[in-house]
Amino acid sequence: MSDPAGRENRPVTATHAEFLVTFGIIMALIVFFLGFDAFLARIDRAEANSRAARAYEDGKRLAAAGELDDASDRFRAATWMRRDNTTYSLALAQSLLAQERSPEASRILDRILQQDPTNGRANVLMARDLLAEGRVEEAKAHYRRAVYGRWQEGEGGSSLDARFELIEFLVRTDAREELLAELLPIEDQSIEDLDLRKHIGRLFLLAGSPERAADVFRQVMQQRPRDAEAIGGLGEAALALGNYSRAEGNLAQAARLAPGDSTVADRLDLARALRALDPLMRGLRLSERYDRSRRVLLGTEQVLGRCALDSAAARVVAVADSLLRLPVSRDATEMDDAAEMYLSVAQRLWAMRPAGCRVGLAAEDRALSLLQDRLAR
Repeated sequence: MSDPAGRENRPVTATHAEFLVTFGIIMALIVFFLGFDAFLARIDRAEANSRAARAYEDGKRLAAAGELDDASDRFRAATWMRRDNTTYSLALAQSLLAQERSPEASRILDRILQQDPTNGRANVLMARDLLAEGRVEEAKAHYRRAVYGRWQEGEGGSSLDARFELIEFLVRTDAREELLAELLPIEDQSIEDLDLRKHIGRLFLLAGSPERAADVFRQVMQQRPRDAEAIGGLGEAALALGNYSRAEGNLAQAARLAPGDSTVADRLDLARALRALDPLMRGLRLSERYDRSRRVLLGTEQVLGRCALDSAAARVVAVADSLLRLPVSRDATEMDDAAEMYLSVAQRLWAMRPAGCRVGLAAEDRALSLLQDRLAR
């Protein structure tokens, strides 16, 4: 059937060009809305990052002011907004540990260390937590992981800080061998901070390595020849090595440079007492060696005389009394034998001291104690 104009009625179909135009418009709208959605998401993320950063900075400010509860709340908010930000999580864990809220802090640190076992700061915080629980060996292991771990800029701390934190713990527990093992790797490091180098020297003394301590103090003196602390450290090292003449010289020089330092004055008194008492000092005449050996025995008797002795020690004291009363001629052989006998009995008596038998604070008593320790070695 045809219309009045004579045209047939037939379906209207889109041309290929019209289809492509329509498809292009639809795709353009899709891309536009996807881009717009991504744009909104970026704005939302940026705003969340900004809020998290503000919460973190607020937390740091509150923590510095000692307001730990509020600081933890702000760090927790920052962590919730940015769960992927390790710095925020570590700040929260540190704040919780400061409040002795160990279980929650441990969970945070466990999660971080499961994802990154080499995280330096997380290992240090875990070590502190374990120490608080008395789990010493596990704490040491985490400290060592921190020393050789990875440290991010901005988190605070470094591998050297971690090592010194472990070192200070070893000093407190008098773990000399472990202390020396931790000091050796930093002995030759180029540390420009001379005060830190002096601290390392003192630590070597505590670790029982006076030779290395002396080397460190000499390095300091190359740049500060009149540094009283470094010169005094050399004196301390000489004392530990049994070179009492050198120790006295170094400590006397340190005392002149720092006349108000009571510690240096005290160590100088000790060095002088040791120099006057040591029967094994090189260059002594036989008569002087004999006199000093006799004084060592007398001093040992006096120290033990202040203590409650068991029967065995009392018998040795009686032997010492008899020995000291025996006349000794000026014959060289007899004097030499007597000196050896005095020192032998003095060492035996010293080894029999009761556990609570304390040495006096006088320089002579302390000198006797150090000398006995040296004779025992």
